[in-house]
Amino acid sequence: MNSNAARLIIMSLVLSGLTALAALKSHDAFASDRYAAVKKNEHKIEKRHSTKTYQSKGVNAEEAFKEFAANWMARLEKISKNNAKNVTPKSSGPNGTYSCKYVCYGPECRTSVKKTDSSVTPYIGMIYYSEKQILKKGANKQEAINDPGSVIVETPVTEIFRFSKGRWIY
Repeated sequence: MNSNAARLIIMSLVLSGLTALAALKSHDAFASDRYAAVKKNEHKIEKRHSTKTYQSKGVNAEEAFKEFAANWMARLEKISKNNAKNVTPKSSGPNGTYSCKYVCYGPECRTSVKKTDSSVTPYIGMIYYSEKQILKKGANKQEAINDPGSVIVETPVTEIFRFSKGRWIY
């Protein structure tokens, strides 16, 4: 990724939040036009909020992100446990076996924090973890529910967050 593309992503986060990432296209002409518009607007935003940078809040962004990431993963752990608890096994064919699937997240993860050139959003943070589809099987419904399950699909996930006004935002 070249530096203009990286700046475009960071500035898009500043202006539009995470939804801007979905709208970005890789076409060079689009990227350069978008970059110029974002750069113009970033100047206006920095003027309005120049006194509200992380330095004025006295917050250590990297340490704060570790705590933020731990809370984020704890939420995903609750979702995973709820998904595992609320499975409903169904008959999976003429052989009479039962199976069910659910999704779980993590629990292992890693994080990184990167400095930006923006005074409004001086840092972005990433949490890397896996989303796993779990398959449970059994000879009857109860056996399927009690089965610890096995991972059938594992997808890497990267969540991107911005640090603004002295705190991490999702």
